[in-house]
Amino acid sequence: MNFKSIDFPVDLEYSTDDIFHPLEFFLNVIPKSRTIDFKLGYFSSSAIKELSSCFAEFIFNNPTSRIRIMTNHFLDDVDKKLVFQEFENPLNESKVEKWIYNDYCRLLESLSKRDQHFFECIKYLISENRIQILPVISKGLVHYKEAIYEDFEGNKIYTNGSCNFTRSGILENEESFDLTCSWHSEKNLNKIRSK
Repeated sequence: MNFKSIDFPVDLEYSTDDIFHPLEFFLNVIPKSRTIDFKLGYFSSSAIKELSSCFAEFIFNNPTSRIRIMTNHFLDDVDKKLVFQEFENPLNESKVEKWIYNDYCRLLESLSKRDQHFFECIKYLISENRIQILPVISKGLVHYKEAIYEDFEGNKIYTNGSCNFTRSGILENEESFDLTCSWHSEKNLNKIRSK
């Protein structure tokens, strides 16, 4: 489970108008990640739905994996309820835990539809600190589009570009981002540490 086995583009750039599409990056990197830290302008849980196959792998195969998301406070109504745990039905953690950790097919199915099972799954992962979502308000609009991914061997990838972690940011918009890989040089490693 390491990033070095991934065939990255030579120029280390992913773009919707290139053969190396942002979607390909997420599908390859998320399942091999131990931790993911996003610093975003916009986030939507619809991105998790669109990437359900790699998120199911990330959650199911890696019991120590976690994702932290810092985003601006502009969330859709459903994601606001998710972040602030305002759903009408209380979370039945014992029921959810059983299928999240013991049934990969059900986990994949739950993440592929943005319905009650999807939100039960995400709520449970939030309660277990596997997913943390922090909306922030600042003087200006929070508009970052950065992320740091770490694999199980300590290799890190830093991304910076135009791609928000939303459905449209991944699938519809014209987007691009560059990679910085920790194993390429000491300079890259220092940059990632500073980020």
